[in-house]
Amino acid sequence: MKTIALDFDGTLLDSRKRHIAVMAYVLEEFGIKKDISDLVQYKSSGCSGKDYLLSRGISEDLAIQIQSRWIELIEEDKFLIKDILYSETISFLTKCKSKGVKTVLITSRKYADKVHEQIDALNLRELLSDVFVVVSGKGAHIQKSRILQTICPNLYVGDTEVDYQAAMSAKVPFLAISHGFRNQAFWHKLNQIPINNLMEINL
Repeated sequence: MKTIALDFDGTLLDSRKRHIAVMAYVLEEFGIKKDISDLVQYKSSGCSGKDYLLSRGISEDLAIQIQSRWIELIEEDKFLIKDILYSETISFLTKCKSKGVKTVLITSRKYADKVHEQIDALNLRELLSDVFVVVSGKGAHIQKSRILQTICPNLYVGDTEVDYQAAMSAKVPFLAISHGFRNQAFWHKLNQIPINNLMEINL
């Protein structure tokens, strides 16, 4: 294996606490008190934040407003600092480097500069061969697919359907990981057998 492409959030970076913290903050802004400890678990089946809010008895109009505000705040610095690396991330990237395997990060975010700031803060720069940031939202999988077609990796590892769609479109082998934002049941519906840990990848 010469090159592995990797998603960031939910694959290398554990950002689940950030997602919950932003939702709690927004609900407080709207004067709503709800226990949202199951937010990530609910969304891991493939549901959206709006779906979650509707399931908690919030009206559709209000749910749309809350979700819009959540999207607005999700990459604010005060929330990004809640992100941590998965326990095996450094070990896996170090192993790749020692074996001469290039690791290319392909992620979707609103602000590319914040991705690079996190990479430096988390001491990942020397362990990554290259970094690509595409604009999040509709069309992110198309942008990711174009990058995959350009770099032609042996494998793309990701944790959501955006990553899966990008890999399928680019005709690049895909490997799902279930410790991110989609669970094993979600991947089984797509006939994918996910791994639970990056160290399960055979280099």
